[in-house]
Amino acid sequence: MKANFPHPPQHVLEMLYHRHLGYGLGQSKDTFWGFRTAFDALELSVSDEELDRYRSHFIEMGWGQFDGKKDPNFAITSLGEEAARQSIARRKPIFSARRLRTYDWPIYGSAAAIIAALFSIAAFYQG
Repeated sequence: MKANFPHPPQHVLEMLYHRHLGYGLGQSKDTFWGFRTAFDALELSVSDEELDRYRSHFIEMGWGQFDGKKDPNFAITSLGEEAARQSIARRKPIFSARRLRTYDWPIYGSAAAIIAALFSIAAFYQG
């Protein structure tokens, strides 16, 4: 999939997320940004065909909402914001508190409970 994009979509999402926060696009549901304008502001030169592929990918991933196909206005969805935050945090060191906040702790908590139960059973049989 990376071969279809001149810039990795996840990286573009992160850049748009930073712009999104910097220009206050998250302040209301009625605030949008021109998709082509966003790419130009980020100094990412893409053809119209590539821009359309980005648009389709963002829709497929649930990262953005658009008001049309030809020169669409764009807003990052909450799913897009979360994906950008996780991608940014994962580049942090493993011991970083910002990285730890991105993991799905209920899954890890369940795994920990299962492991604890197995150790309890093992201790019971040994004792």
